[in-house]
Amino acid sequence: MIFTRDQVHADVPDGCDFVVVGSGAAGATAARVLTERGLDVVLVEEGPPIDRTVTAKGVFPTFTHYVRDAASQAALGRSFIPILQGRCVGGSTAINSAICWRTPEDAYDRCFRKHGLEKAVPIDALDRAFGRIEEELHITEVRDEILGRNSWLMREAGRLAGLEGRMIPRNERDCEGSGNCLLACPTNRKQSTDQTYIPMSLAKGARLYATCRADRVTTRGDRADGLDGTFLDEYGRKGPRLRVEARRGVIVAGSAIHSCQLLQRSRLGNRRQVGAHFQAHPGTAMVGVFDSPVRPWSGATQGYEIDHYRKERMKLETIGLQPELAGVRLPYVGRELMSALADYGHVAIWAVLCRANAEGSVGHLGPFGTRITYTPLPEDVEVIRRGLKLTGELMFSVGAKAVLPGIFGVPARITSPDGLKAIDDATLDPRAYHLIATHLFGPTRMSVDARGGVVGPDFQVHGVPGLYVVDSSVFPTNLGVNPQHTIMGVAWVASERMATEAGR
Repeated sequence: MIFTRDQVHADVPDGCDFVVVGSGAAGATAARVLTERGLDVVLVEEGPPIDRTVTAKGVFPTFTHYVRDAASQAALGRSFIPILQGRCVGGSTAINSAICWRTPEDAYDRCFRKHGLEKAVPIDALDRAFGRIEEELHITEVRDEILGRNSWLMREAGRLAGLEGRMIPRNERDCEGSGNCLLACPTNRKQSTDQTYIPMSLAKGARLYATCRADRVTTRGDRADGLDGTFLDEYGRKGPRLRVEARRGVIVAGSAIHSCQLLQRSRLGNRRQVGAHFQAHPGTAMVGVFDSPVRPWSGATQGYEIDHYRKERMKLETIGLQPELAGVRLPYVGRELMSALADYGHVAIWAVLCRANAEGSVGHLGPFGTRITYTPLPEDVEVIRRGLKLTGELMFSVGAKAVLPGIFGVPARITSPDGLKAIDDATLDPRAYHLIATHLFGPTRMSVDARGGVVGPDFQVHGVPGLYVVDSSVFPTNLGVNPQHTIMGVAWVASERMATEAGR
């Protein structure tokens, strides 16, 4: 059953085996595994359930209601880098593009084996979890009939250049190619956790308290014993309190940023490590202008990717955006902007993502929101710059009449392949680029040694038995691929272990 602020008029006490904070990729997976094993689970989610009548109204209502800080959350460093996260039942799985990569062996080695964590996340157990998840969430590559011309053009460009690429694997069932993944699927074809693992858990007796902020993990002695929360209305005003007694443990799965902040508010974990080592995949996009229609909003939101240079820390992928979102990327104002938007049906949008080496930090919640500091290193920006030039070359190879690189100091509109040489001399100052940070890792990272991280190989916070963290905040380094599938697999493995230790 789901309870929200509108239904709760007095303080709520509850008790369970495990209380799970967060209903996205990690939290919902944990609940699904634990309830299947007969354990009693309570889920706590700060955001509301998604109302499709709201998302049908477009970008502004969706982002206002279901995206963290109405899409104003950002990392501050040398540049201002937006970070979009879901704040709703289903978390970011409800408002992302549904991309599900199995963890490649090199990424597993870099992220887990290199740090002595192969016993914490055994590769065979992870593979078994991937198989179950792929079956249950119907993970499949994008079909030709919903590819869309935006993605078709990248596929053709990659073929001509001899670059390795593929149709993107996604968790969806009978996708109709409406291009609205970022606004929550209007036909519920995306197999996000609000459509899959949350209902499965509720059917087995779990309770979900939505519109309820997890304020503090409580302890008895040195052991975590429950959670205190506060119900919030749509304006953030405080309502009744929630108190959950957790007999076996508290599972934190609120994302790399907000799991970290819960530990900080609770004053738990290695103070020097909680919030440190924040990592991400910074990226940007190239816009190509074509004579023939492209209709970037039509087809799978993200349908094709070129991963030829993945081991060189770079990946290209298509992305379809609503005009309201693409407009902030176009290098125009006034009449020029209106003219460009009027011709929006003739543009392709391809993204460049970087497995960055930079590290930042997540601080305590301040008066102006979450304090995140992060600045891509020059070597990271160099990867992005190289990717933008390559993207421009690929666009021209399939008939683009112009590309818009979006780099300060480089011509706003380049009309020939020779003009792309200007990108070679572009500054490596991140302020010159339209960056966004996705795929977040690390600020409560896992470590064998308690001095080197926050969470141990048993997924419990060092020195705090019964307090588990199972999302990407425990990943000790940047994964380098879209992480949703890996996050779910890791949460599955961790939760199976918890259930076994509980005798189930």
